[in-house]
Amino acid sequence: MDDLGYCKGPFISPSIYEEIIYPWHCEAIRVAHKYGAFVNMHSHGNINAIMPLLAHSGLDALNPIGPSDNMNLKELKEKYGHRITMCGGISKFIGGMTSEQLVQHIREVISIGAPGGGFILQDEGWVPQEMTEENVSLFMKCSRKYRRNRMSA
Repeated sequence: MDDLGYCKGPFISPSIYEEIIYPWHCEAIRVAHKYGAFVNMHSHGNINAIMPLLAHSGLDALNPIGPSDNMNLKELKEKYGHRITMCGGISKFIGGMTSEQLVQHIREVISIGAPGGGFILQDEGWVPQEMTEENVSLFMKCSRKYRRNRMSA
């Protein structure tokens, strides 16, 4: 299972996905669950149009929930967070953020994704090349701090 979309929408129409790919996804998920496995689908892109199908398929987790792909973590968590673990929320533009902006961004994403569980903090595409070593360390430190303390301090 791999990328199903790009920033403006799915690569194929939702009806074609439902007719051709969805049954295969459902069967793969069913077999994985039969053997006690969890299914984590990787798909960049704006796949909002097929999210109801993914939620119905039994998918366990979806990554990455990318803000630059118009995948709104808050909306997705509200609609599907009871069925699918959301992995993501961190912008791919963190490399250009100041330390203060980075901390604020991490706190905001965790405050949206963490309540009720079913969330894994993740970036939408690796550590940006332009990100300073100090900010990479800050990202790791803040991630540990705010995940553990559920936004206290």
